[in-house]
Amino acid sequence: MDKAIVVGVCIKSDKNEILMVQEAKDEIKGLYNIPAGKLDSFESIYDGAIREAKEETGYDVKLDSILCIQYLENKSILKIIFNASIVSGNISFDKNEIMDIKWIPIEELELMTKDELRSYDSNINIIRDSKNNKNYPLDIIKNIK
Repeated sequence: MDKAIVVGVCIKSDKNEILMVQEAKDEIKGLYNIPAGKLDSFESIYDGAIREAKEETGYDVKLDSILCIQYLENKSILKIIFNASIVSGNISFDKNEIMDIKWIPIEELELMTKDELRSYDSNINIIRDSKNNKNYPLDIIKNIK
C-alpha cells in the first residue's frame, strides 16, 4: 500500500460552525468532509493545505495553527490538519469533485454517522479537537515537504 500525506483545513466560524464540503465522487458521494486532499510532489504541507482549501471551497485561507496530526494506519496516511481563516474569495468548486459546501454547527457534526461523514473516526476527532480549540504553533513543523 502506498503511503500518502493528506493536508486539510478546519475553518470555524464565530458561531461554532465548521465549513464542510460534500463529496461528489461516486465511491464517497454525499459524505461530508473537511476541505482536504493529498499533498502533491515537491509541495510544502503549508502550500498544499492552502491549495486544497482554494480548490475545494474557492476561498483563499491563512493557516493559523496546527489543529492535529493523525496517522491512519489502515490506509498508511499521515493527515495534517490546520486551523485556518478565510482571507478572501467566494464559494466556488468543481461539481465533479464537490456537491455542496456548508457551514455546519459542531453539535450537528458530532451527531453525524458513518453514513454521513467521510473517514468517520478521523473527522470526528478533528471536529472534537476544533470544539476544544486545540491549536499548536505552525513553527513546530519546519520545511517539511
